[in-house]
Amino acid sequence: MKKFLNPKLLPLMAVIFSICGIGLRLWTLGSGPNAAGLYPKQTAAWIVLLLFSALAVTWIRLTAGRLKKTGTYQESYPASIIGALGILAGSIAFIVCGVQSLLSRGNMLVLLTGVLGIAAGCALAVAAFARFKGTKPSAVCHMLPCLFMAVRIFVLCRGWSNVTQVGVFLFPFLASLAVMLALYQRSLFDVELGKRKTVVFWNLTAVYLCMVALLANTDALLYVTLAFWHMADLCSLLPMKRPAPEGPTEAPAPAVNIDIDPPKSSNPEDMTMDELKEWLEN
Repeated sequence: MKKFLNPKLLPLMAVIFSICGIGLRLWTLGSGPNAAGLYPKQTAAWIVLLLFSALAVTWIRLTAGRLKKTGTYQESYPASIIGALGILAGSIAFIVCGVQSLLSRGNMLVLLTGVLGIAAGCALAVAAFARFKGTKPSAVCHMLPCLFMAVRIFVLCRGWSNVTQVGVFLFPFLASLAVMLALYQRSLFDVELGKRKTVVFWNLTAVYLCMVALLANTDALLYVTLAFWHMADLCSLLPMKRPAPEGPTEAPAPAVNIDIDPPKSSNPEDMTMDELKEWLEN
């Protein structure tokens, strides 16, 4: 059982889960939308997909839970070109989302989403450079994207309120939520409060949900980019080194009472009465 729950298998299993999830999501789509834009009811397909998704997320949770020691930031997030490219891809995706929101000329909330998207993309560009160098970025570099995802989820939910079929927006909603929580957990590492098992769980859960959410979605390219980002920016899964044990400490020398004069002779027969009395008392 321990071999099956080996943390080193997490990236591979996340890819396998994603491929299987995409296949099951295709099954739920059936023959596609009809003239009214509604998808056929695929009850059996949805039951299998939801059960498989619960199994996948549970396996990720149990396996990531074996990463008990976190270590320093540099041990968890060493310099990585792949990690930097993943964050940079997320940076570009957020900037594109921000520009699209600004060009849509929507209400103030949509315009705020656009501004936050551009700001979050710029912050991620800084985080990408830090990951390339192996240095710790400011917490703002991940908190701004987290805030952007929170506002974007709110805007998306307002649009989804008019959708009659839950299956259309279920996985995009869950994927966006997982990305937001993954970013929050990532920002905790920037202030030395992060835990490997938690950030790995949300990162790989976001990967799986984003891959399942890309089908029948106008933002398919965005979810593919988010999945690549969170897979590439995964923290180290290697066992952390234990600190070297400290060497044995020397026992302190016994205290010497310098206030008592030693007897002039160690032989009781040669001592005076005062010396003998003092020797017996001490």
